[in-house]
Amino acid sequence: MKKNVVTREQVFAAKGLDDREFVDPSKPSPPDDQECDSKAHPFENATLEELDEADGEDDGGAYDDDSAMAKFREMRLKEWKEKQARERYGDVVEICKDDWIREVTEGSKGGGGEGQWVVVHLYQDRVEECRLLDEILREVAFKFKSLKILKILSTSAVENWPDRNLPTLFVYKDGVLKTQMLGLKKVGGRGTRAKDLEWWLAEEGIVETEMEENPREEEGRERRRGGFREMAGGLRRGYAEDDEDDD
Repeated sequence: MKKNVVTREQVFAAKGLDDREFVDPSKPSPPDDQECDSKAHPFENATLEELDEADGEDDGGAYDDDSAMAKFREMRLKEWKEKQARERYGDVVEICKDDWIREVTEGSKGGGGEGQWVVVHLYQDRVEECRLLDEILREVAFKFKSLKILKILSTSAVENWPDRNLPTLFVYKDGVLKTQMLGLKKVGGRGTRAKDLEWWLAEEGIVETEMEENPREEEGRERRRGGFREMAGGLRRGYAEDDEDDD
């Protein structure tokens, strides 16, 4: 330290203050986050439709940065193509035994190192629950188009597969059986709905759902609340009738 030179820290220390609590005017202030945000391009997160509309509008040259607009359009196109590649199913497809290796084992390996979820429904037309599950799977397939859903006669897939195990779901990924479901008991039996199966698939990590809890548990709770409200209403009516009798 040089002699006879008083530092900023010493000045504040002599007054019992901490210099860190005071802004040093000689140092540039950090950039304001809002100021940085304001410099973001207004079409950075625009959809393809919005970008096309912007091209056709006369904005007085405010957004004539062709290179930026081209970059955003290229990004949106890439995202769209990736989504189309993922969501290429949307229905339940029937296969036979000869298709199994190609459609299930190899098909569940996907491409680019990413596995593909494949759900296989083993069924028999004579089993009522199989017909129910077939309808439900079509709803699920339409909603989750990235999910590959197949169906096959149970005895074609596994010789002598017993009807008591039907309907059966085998779920594959990366060429391996990941999980299975025998019958509909765990998802509601003959009262099973598409959202019940969706919840099971979400719990198994096969799809992402917007539901926050098992729909049956939520509905059960609502029924109990309704029962309590009805009981409370009955008690109030009973008290009111007793009061009238006393009068």
